[in-house]
Amino acid sequence: MKLGRSLSLTDITGVVAIADLSHMADADPGTCGLSARIDNAQLILVDDRIMLDGVATTRAGRCAERDVPALDVVSAATDGSSKISVRAAGTVLSTVALGKRGNAVITVTPAGSRLFLGRDTASETILEIGLRGTQSDS
Repeated sequence: MKLGRSLSLTDITGVVAIADLSHMADADPGTCGLSARIDNAQLILVDDRIMLDGVATTRAGRCAERDVPALDVVSAATDGSSKISVRAAGTVLSTVALGKRGNAVITVTPAGSRLFLGRDTASETILEIGLRGTQSDS
């Protein structure tokens, strides 16, 4: 770990409960028995940027009163940003792009909407979150 204008955590390996992560984000997923196995991940925080590189996997379980299949979460940090993909059995459920200016673009596929929200959609749902007063990277 390095401290200064930035924070860099490397070789992150272990198991984390999804409910614990949700509490850190001030979210309440309801009862969630899922945990994620993280293997050799890296997290870098620089100013408003978050760069994440690594792989996390979950086993099938139950969360927020929904059956959730085994998930693979893959993140790749490139050029000051990160691209995260959430998949189940090879099907993309959601992607997250963490931008250079601290913004995030979350894309949920119809399969992800069905699984996570219990809703059928004809196309992707896109949510962009940015810092006030900054332009998007997208």
